[in-house]
Amino acid sequence: MAFGDTWSGPQHGEGFWNWMDAQRAPSELRRAMLDYAALADNLVEIGCGAGHFMEALAQRGWSGTFRGYDFSHEALKVARRRKRENEVAGRLTQGDFMTKRVPKADVIVACGVLQHQPDWMPMVKKCLQVAPRVVFGIGYVDERATQNTRSSTTKATAIGATARSTRGSCCALRASR
Repeated sequence: MAFGDTWSGPQHGEGFWNWMDAQRAPSELRRAMLDYAALADNLVEIGCGAGHFMEALAQRGWSGTFRGYDFSHEALKVARRRKRENEVAGRLTQGDFMTKRVPKADVIVACGVLQHQPDWMPMVKKCLQVAPRVVFGIGYVDERATQNTRSSTTKATAIGATARSTRGSCCALRASR
């Protein structure tokens, strides 16, 4: 079973995706990420789910090009409807961002994604190859996915060091509890 299979079944309707989005992006974290993403003409979201972030950008008047990646076919069905309703330019792609050829972007955002990566540094490096600015929203830390570090603070420090070494700008925003 692939990582995304758990979230891909037809049993997960739009109500489920609304609940999931609320769990992974507390309001202060979402606002900060939206403010930052709104500066981009070309934006990539890893783990775009049902398109809540894309829709929120469009409702703020953002008119750039959006590319979203998610494992879940069911979530992307909802996201495609939201994309159409909000007249957002770009593409939504099912599958693993890490295995896709991703065109250059101005900014990458990913909320509730990085903490699930057993080895998260390859994702950070790929993101910095695609975009000079990356924001990871870390709503919580899944202890099973912290093989390389012991805390979210250590993870954020390592992400920052990787960004500096590639002349990129990358930050990890952690929601306060």
